Amino acid sequence: MDTTNLFVYGTLMVSSIFVRVAGEDFPKQTGMLKDYGRFRVNGETYPAIIPMPGDHTDGIIYFNVNRLALQRIDAFEGDMYQRSRVVVQTSDNPRIIAHAYILRPEYRDRLTDERWRLETFQKQHQQAFIDSFNGFEKI
Repeated sequence: MDTTNLFVYGTLMVSSIFVRVAGEDFPKQTGMLKDYGRFRVNGETYPAIIPMPGDHTDGIIYFNVNRLALQRIDAFEGDMYQRSRVVVQTSDNPRIIAHAYILRPEYRDRLTDERWRLETFQKQHQQAFIDSFNGFEKI
């Protein structure tokens, strides 16, 4: 079965959300994506990343994600994002090829200038986010 590494930087960094969306868990490690900035989407509690030379985005790499899980995650992410190949760094490997969901250029005007932070999401928005997407695990 085909698998890929997947770099996540937003709501899917929360393990319980990832498992509900993907349908299963995968080995993971923290990582960093250089030259991308992470911002909150206007009117939402989730982020998007855009190319931004000199910036970086911290996140989690899930390893060997299978095709079925990727299809579920693709459906969850929707049309606003393009799953693209990126190079991610970890503490023990400076070059891991992975996929990440990058905001499509035509949706750039939907981003705020507010940086998205996992800690803020977890404290203020996580439960409402989960409640509002009740059933997304059935994608």
